[in-house]
Amino acid sequence: MRFNSANPDCSVTVNGGGSGTGLKNVSEGSVDIGNSDVFAEEKLDASAAAGLVDHEVCTITMAPIVNKDLGVANLTKQQLIDIFSAKTTN
Repeated sequence: MRFNSANPDCSVTVNGGGSGTGLKNVSEGSVDIGNSDVFAEEKLDASAAAGLVDHEVCTITMAPIVNKDLGVANLTKQQLIDIFSAKTTN
């Protein structure tokens, strides 16, 4: 409310939709600022991605946790990439 009072000519709209939504909306010109947790090149074609400027504001971290009863003692970075990208499903 204080932001709106101090900036009456500014409109802020927040929408969800996945990693590529903010990138797509900015590249199409429907919004001025879009949020994404991936680089534009991963979601848009090269010409659309080239027109965007990336402003990194945070880094997403994660810690994979495995049930000790599964017998998994070690995973490589590549194995984790394969699991999270659905290349490895079991």
